[in-house]
Amino acid sequence: MDDPNISRHEGREQLGDECGRRLLEAVSTPAPKPEPPQNPFRVLFDMGYRRLVPIVPPDAELSPNSSLSKNPGCRGKAVGIRGEDGLWRSFGWVKHESTEADLDRWFDMGAGVGIKTGRQADGTWLLGIDADTRDPEAAEISAHEVAKLFGAPPVRIGNAPKALYVVRVADEVRYTRVEFGDLNERGTLSDRVEILSEGRQAVASGIHPATRQPYRWTSRLQPLEALPVASADAVHELLHVLERKLPKAKLIRESAAAEDAPPQETLRGDPDMIRRAVEATPNTSALFPTRDSYVKYGYAIRAAFPPEQAAEAFDLWWSWCERWREGAPNFDMAAGDWARMKPPYKVGAPWIYEVADKHSDFDRAEVWFDAEAAEATRRAPLFPEDPPATRTARRFKTLSIADILSRPDPVFMIDRHIPEQSVGFLYGDPGTGKSFIALDQALHIALGRGSWHGHAIRSRPGGTVVYLAGEGSQGFKARLQTWLDYHKTPSDQQDRFVLIPEGVNMMEADQVRALADTIRERVADPAGVVLIVVDTVSRAMPGADENLQKEMTLFVRACDVLKEEFGCCVMGVHHANREGQMRGSSVLLGAGDFVFKLDRKKGATVGRLTCEKQKDAPDNWHEDYRFEKVWANGGVLSSLIPTRVEAGAKTAGADQAAAILKEMDAAWKAGRPWAEHHNTGERQALRRMMQDFGLVRDEAQGLLDHWKASGVIRMEKFDAGRNRRGFRVVDISGQDVQCEAGLFD
Repeated sequence: MDDPNISRHEGREQLGDECGRRLLEAVSTPAPKPEPPQNPFRVLFDMGYRRLVPIVPPDAELSPNSSLSKNPGCRGKAVGIRGEDGLWRSFGWVKHESTEADLDRWFDMGAGVGIKTGRQADGTWLLGIDADTRDPEAAEISAHEVAKLFGAPPVRIGNAPKALYVVRVADEVRYTRVEFGDLNERGTLSDRVEILSEGRQAVASGIHPATRQPYRWTSRLQPLEALPVASADAVHELLHVLERKLPKAKLIRESAAAEDAPPQETLRGDPDMIRRAVEATPNTSALFPTRDSYVKYGYAIRAAFPPEQAAEAFDLWWSWCERWREGAPNFDMAAGDWARMKPPYKVGAPWIYEVADKHSDFDRAEVWFDAEAAEATRRAPLFPEDPPATRTARRFKTLSIADILSRPDPVFMIDRHIPEQSVGFLYGDPGTGKSFIALDQALHIALGRGSWHGHAIRSRPGGTVVYLAGEGSQGFKARLQTWLDYHKTPSDQQDRFVLIPEGVNMMEADQVRALADTIRERVADPAGVVLIVVDTVSRAMPGADENLQKEMTLFVRACDVLKEEFGCCVMGVHHANREGQMRGSSVLLGAGDFVFKLDRKKGATVGRLTCEKQKDAPDNWHEDYRFEKVWANGGVLSSLIPTRVEAGAKTAGADQAAAILKEMDAAWKAGRPWAEHHNTGERQALRRMMQDFGLVRDEAQGLLDHWKASGVIRMEKFDAGRNRRGFRVVDISGQDVQCEAGLFD
């Protein structure tokens, strides 16, 4: 049309001819065949996600013989395959690793695509962070914290605001979840953030069962090798942050963390007794209403047997599963669940016995006593109608008033505190220092000291103390070395303290007998054992319910057995509940010959030891003890050493703490902020608090630590040019700045 020799009319004719030609070509040229739909299994497989599983479609018809039929709501999320009859059923996917042959077969079935989380071929761990909540605020908190720790990971949305975040970490992370929010109709917390790991899967492609819309990736899923590798610590930090920030949240581990798990050997039991208990326990939806409760029972069976008897344990587990009559038990599903059960475990034989005792005719007393004797005790009438002629002439001992008054007065191993041949308890909140008090008492007795902080010691000369360290045994080197150095103890006086650095299950008669045999073999001194410390009570009764009277009665009975066997005192170190009372059943308070409570606020250097019960001496009195941090081995080891605070001794109270903060604030505003390190000279906070306010070093350090932890003060850069940093007082109002005085009264 740019040729000036062509008229406008001729141009229109040429343009019309060109349009006609193109139209003719379009009509006469066959339309291209549509591209076949992409196979998402193969796409993901080629992206490096080689551990894939088929997902049952939302409208799938389930086989009535499949375990999936028990929960039809699982469609769209659960793993399954379509059989030749067109019905869908589960299969042993946990152990199955997908091959290229599976990709087209599963796609042709119409299955959705799931990615197995857990360990990958390159040694990294693929995790799904599943924020399963409909609460927009909770979802936003979860998204924000994930972004802070993992940047911008791929995000999959099925039913917003619920979201799945895909991350990759260097080391193993096990399945864990944070539950939060309000209770549902079943009395459980339904909102959760789950860490999907080994033995789990996350849907990557398919139709969501609730929205009936495809799952979508709002942040694109990258090839596996392109995903950044984070640290496992980031996952643990995320869980703890969410536990603090989400409403009514609590952290749940299906497998216990190593530091939280009871000693695994305490979860084992006699195989015949376990078998009898499992065979007596009904497998009903009323007793095991959720999948979690069914899996928990499997965990307990697995923990109750030693590893070399795992096959026998699985056979018992499957025989129990087969007794479920409200559906068709699925062997592959049970085998897959069993494969996911990894140590360390939280429940075992004691819990199996408890469940059987509650819900069947199984008698837990048989764990302690011979079965025939227990049967006779249960069924024999109190007064037989026809007493046998051969009845033994047993009679009970009687005492007159004169006999009673002539009995010796009670003897205290530590005056006012620990009676001889008794059972008692020392309890308090975590971190108060109760174990340091118990160890200090034990060492004073074992090493022949004449008194414990001014209280006379009158134990049998040469007597041995046995300390059961169910918690924190790794830290005993530092505690003992520091204590021995501080008290300048000669090496020839150190053989009457015996530590047992593993858990003893006091709920199991066999373990109590083994403990007694161990003590007899180890302690050959004629003076014998004078004190056994059980630290803590909770670790000595793994899997048991502390709130049940009969559970605590069994524990107390075990303590009585040891007391009578060795003629000694047995002292249990226990935790307080949220109300500040001794945790669990009131049996402990009633059975204890003495009960002490230790109170010490976080950051405080002084705690109060209160005598709540003393059966044969005055009670309802208290003493204060300072916990001083002491170093040993040239500053390599450290521990807390308790020392008694005499009545009237000066301590850092609320007024003095407020005065210190006022000076610290003034120093910041004057341009000479108090600093943390010793090389800052006169600006060092500890030096100012010691010189200007008369505090001892640990007293001052305790205040600083408490203020930093509670947000009262913060270390900030004051002068960027000179790189000067110091403490700035952030907020005094409403903060607890008390450290010692005023803490208890």
